Amino acid sequence: MSSTEENREAPGEGRGLLARLRAAGFVPRKGLGQHFLHDPRILSSLAEAAGVEGNSRVLEVGTGPASLTRELASRAARVLTVEIDERMSAFAADELKIFDNVEILQVDALDGKRKLQPLLYEKLRDLGDFLWVSNLPYGISTTLIIALLESAVSWQKAVLTVQNEVAERICAAPVVQGKGRRDRSRSQSSIGYGPASLLVGYWARSQYLKKIAPGSFWPPPRVDSAVIRLEPRYEVVTEEIKKDYESFSEWVRILFQKRRKQLGGSLRSIIGQDKADKALTLCKLDATVRPENLSLEDFRVLARVFPFDNS
Repeated sequence: MSSTEENREAPGEGRGLLARLRAAGFVPRKGLGQHFLHDPRILSSLAEAAGVEGNSRVLEVGTGPASLTRELASRAARVLTVEIDERMSAFAADELKIFDNVEILQVDALDGKRKLQPLLYEKLRDLGDFLWVSNLPYGISTTLIIALLESAVSWQKAVLTVQNEVAERICAAPVVQGKGRRDRSRSQSSIGYGPASLLVGYWARSQYLKKIAPGSFWPPPRVDSAVIRLEPRYEVVTEEIKKDYESFSEWVRILFQKRRKQLGGSLRSIIGQDKADKALTLCKLDATVRPENLSLEDFRVLARVFPFDNS
């Protein structure tokens, strides 16, 4: 690794980077969700929150102009960074030429929009236990997070910037039932609770760290961003865990399609009266609750007791 402390971004480096981008004629592509994080204090805080250090192997998705990549490369043993934009990839390669511990993979991180790109999957298997630190493109953040978790690659921790609304969804808790209405005393922690909260939650424990103002990005987005931290629930992902997830994710999908209906009625329409009554009894569920009132563990129990059959 050729990186040293003097290669770290100086306080004015964010402004210098923007000047170099403008001089090179770069115009951020809205279709790729390009909002480049340039505040050196936040860049440093992301690496610190993830615990990036001398022997770390790190994944970054969304290289951009390499402002975060430089911070990671100056701390880690190895950085694999993924960039879909060919011109931006070339710009980043020039920015990173002082480092010998960075590999830029110029591909779409997603294949078919719902799965990891096969080449990226193979690279991550070779990378081994890794930290995931990224300023994620807004348009793919939720899909990409779920795709990576579902792939069952071996990761240690993730610290990610996403749109604030996405952060709230991922970190949301179930809505406390109060006669069919939201309990306003708990409403803040329940904002956006739904499939994203549960599908991410199956694989990882999530924590909302902090909000980031638009001015920390170029160009400034019209919404706030936020930093979240994810930590894996499982040391090893077994075939049983994968199989349970298939049923779990289907129950989440189908019940949230009927999010306004009470659980008892939804179950009756899906598996019939007898099985619905049995499911409510065995899983110890209240027939009057709605999907937003069910915890992750409620869905897990339902998925185990009544594996979803979509045949």
